[in-house]
Order: sequence, then C-alpha cells, then structure tokens
Amino acid sequence: PNELQDGLLKDIDNVHERLAEARERHLVMAGNPFTETHTDNTPPVGFTVLSHELVTEVLTDQERFSTHLYADIMGVVMGPTMLQMDGPAHRAHRLLATPPFRQKMLDRWRTELVDVVCDELISSFEGRGHAELVKEYTFAFPVQVIARMIGLPRADYRRFQRLSIELLNVVYDWDKGMVAAAQLREYFSPILDDRRREPADDLISALAEAEIDGQRLTDEEIFSF
Repeated sequence: PNELQDGLLKDIDNVHERLAEARERHLVMAGNPFTETHTDNTPPVGFTVLSHELVTEVLTDQERFSTHLYADIMGVVMGPTMLQMDGPAHRAHRLLATPPFRQKMLDRWRTELVDVVCDELISSFEGRGHAELVKEYTFAFPVQVIARMIGLPRADYRRFQRLSIELLNVVYDWDKGMVAAAQLREYFSPILDDRRREPADDLISALAEAEIDGQRLTDEEIFSF
C-alpha cells in the first residue's frame, strides 16, 4: 500500500464533512467537493449530484445521462465493459453476471470467501492489538475477495492486487496503467484457456460458458468483464 498511495489512494481528509458542506451549498455542483479548481475562465470537466433523489435520476434516465463516456475513460484501458453500455447492450451483459450472484451463491461466498478473508486479514494484526485499517485491512479486502470469486491461485493475490490498482490509476499514470492492462490480459489468458477446457466453480468459468443471443463471449469480452 505504501508504494501505491498516489492517484486513487491519495489521502483525502474529512470525506464526510466535505460532502456535507458541499451538499449544504448546492445539490448539483460543478466539479466535485475535493477538486473545485475551475474558474469562470476554466469550465469544469464534470458535475456532481449530491442527493439520493438526483443520483437515482441520473442513474436511471438513459436518455439524458448516458454512461458511454466511460468508453473514453476506462474503456481505453479495460476494453468494453458494462460501465459504458446503455439500453439493450447493458441489459444483455448484466444478465451474464446474474446467475453467479443468486442468493444461494451469495450465502456461500459470504461464508467461504468474505468471512475467510476478513478472518485472515484480522489475524495478521490482532496480536498487536492495533492496526492501520486502510493499509492493513480495507486496502486488501476487496481485491482478495474478487480474486477468490474469479478463482485465482492464492499465490497470485499480491500480483493481482498491484496490477489492479495500477490499472485503475491510469488517469494519474497513463503509461503504467496501460502496461498493467496488458499484463493482466497476458495473465488471464492461460487461466481462461484452462477454464474453457475444464470449467471450475468460479466466475471465470461462468463467463467462459455464458452466451448472448446464442453466441459465446470472446476472450476479449471476458478479459474486459
């Protein structure tokens, strides 16, 4: 974590206080509460909505608020994902994720994945009686859960975590993000080949066997997913 603090992991103090202050001033603001750098001569690069009602409106009104802009942001480094799809394309790809997230599977993942990760991470520092929770717990938690869901070898967790963070940091370090994307694709290629030959009980296998309109997903579509 100490080596990956720039970009997405840069420190922002008093997050909730900053959001509350912004919400008191306006429900729709130019920029965001953490980087209000625009001036009258410099237009904002985006806007932030700060109420539940308006967020719901933005997320559900596809006619006025398209998600296609992600194609120019994360799509370049991740490939076409649900993030940048609207309408039928989004619904079709979203259905791919539905079967693995049935309640029975969620219950199993909670006990076999989430609880296990929580226990292991806490065990690593409980003997000290204290911890830096972001660096020692919440930083590792989501990536380790995802790694288990998609069936990655335990020995690869650290590598997967580093490449994932470097990819997401592409908006701060373009070259490193693009290199990470290429390395992740190279890493997933033999794993996907193995799952096509011998499906396992994991998310990569589910995607390898999934179909849209009778067509199996391509390797590139699975890598993006």
